[in-house]
Amino acid sequence: MINNLATENKTKQNLKQILLIFSRIFVGAVFTFSGFVKAVDPQGSYIKFVDYFNAFGMQALEPVALPLAFLLSAAEFITGFALLFNLRSQLFTWFALAFMAIFTPLTFYLALENPVTDCGCFGDAWVITNWETFWKNIVITLFTLLIFGLRKETKQWFKPAVQNITISIFLLGSFVFQYYNNEHLPVIDFRPYKIGTNIKQNMQMPEGAKSDKFLVVYKLKHQKTGETKELDSEKYIETKIWEDTLWQITETSEPILIEEGYKPPIHDFELISAEPEQISGYAEGEDITNKVLDSKGFSVFVIAYDLKKANKKHLLAANKLAEELKKDSIKFYCLTSSLANDIEKYREQVNPPYNFFSTDAITLKTIIRANPGLVLLKNGTVVMKWHGNDIPTKKEFNTFLK
Repeated sequence: MINNLATENKTKQNLKQILLIFSRIFVGAVFTFSGFVKAVDPQGSYIKFVDYFNAFGMQALEPVALPLAFLLSAAEFITGFALLFNLRSQLFTWFALAFMAIFTPLTFYLALENPVTDCGCFGDAWVITNWETFWKNIVITLFTLLIFGLRKETKQWFKPAVQNITISIFLLGSFVFQYYNNEHLPVIDFRPYKIGTNIKQNMQMPEGAKSDKFLVVYKLKHQKTGETKELDSEKYIETKIWEDTLWQITETSEPILIEEGYKPPIHDFELISAEPEQISGYAEGEDITNKVLDSKGFSVFVIAYDLKKANKKHLLAANKLAEELKKDSIKFYCLTSSLANDIEKYREQVNPPYNFFSTDAITLKTIIRANPGLVLLKNGTVVMKWHGNDIPTKKEFNTFLK
C-alpha cells in the first residue's frame, strides 16, 4: 500500500516535471524567436513603434521609438533564452508573466479596434492578423501561468555565477547584433524585395487566384408609395428590383470589402515621374514602372524615402558612384516620397546625375532599411542591396555586374 502510494506520487511528480519542462521550452522558444526576428530588423521594429504611437495619438514619443525597439527585442530574447536553458528561470518566469500581462490585453484591444493591421510580434518573418495574435497570446499565457505556478520546483542546471555570466554575454550580444543590423542591412531579409526577387513577377496574380470581393449598398425609394429600402449589390441583382422602374436609387455607398482575395507579395510598387519633362525626359506624373522593370541589363535604385532626413554624406557617395558609372550605361533612378519642392531644392544643391520618381514611403522602407540605400537590379531582379554606410566603390560595384 505504501509502495503503491509512493509510486503514484513519483509518477505524478514526473508528469509534473515533464509538463513544466515542455511549457518552459515552448514559452522560451516563442520569446527567443520573437526577440531574434526583431533583432534582425531593428528599423522594422522602429517603424512599428511609430505606427503604434500614431495610432494612439502619442506622436511625441517618436524620438524614443528606436531605443524602445532595441530594449523590447533584447528583453524578449533574453527572457526566452533564459527559460530555454534554465538560467535564473524563477526570475525570468516573472519577466514572461509581466510581458503577457501587458501584451495580451493590448492585443485584444488591437483585435477589436484594429488601429494597426499587424502587431509586429514576429516582425516580417511571420505576419499574422490581430485576432490570431490575441489567441496566440492566450495560449502562451496559459503555459506561462503553469510555469509561474511551478517555478519553485524548477531544478537549476548551472551554478549562479555561470548563469549570470551567460545571461550577461547573450544580452550584450543581442544589443551588438541589433546595432550591426541597424547600421548595415538585416542579415536575414524577410521582406518581399530580398535579393533574388523578380519584382514584376511578384506583382502578378497567379492564374485562378481569387480577387478581393466588394459589395455596394444601394438606398432606394419607391416613386409612388415613398417606401425606402437598402439592398447590397448582390441582393439588388438577385431580386431583380431594378426591373421595377418605380424603384429609384437615391444613394450609393463606397465599395465595401467583404472578402479578401489573393494579394501578391509586391502589390504597391510604382515609379511615377516627379520632375518636369524638360528635366527627366518623362511627363510629370507618368508611370514608368513597367518600362524600368522590363528593361534589359542593369539598373540602380537610389532609395531615399525622405530627402530631408537622408544622410547627406551617403547621398553624395551614391551620386559619385552614379557619375562614375555614367559611361557604362547603367541607369540610376532615385525613388523618394519627398515633395516636389524638396526634390527641386536637393537638385539645386548637388545636381545629382539621375532623375527622381515618386514611390510610397512605406514601400520604400520595405524595399530597404536605409535612407539612403542602393538596390541593384538586372532584368528587373534584385541582385544586391547596400545600406548608405556600405555604398560600394566602382571597383566593388563591378564585381556584381555578371
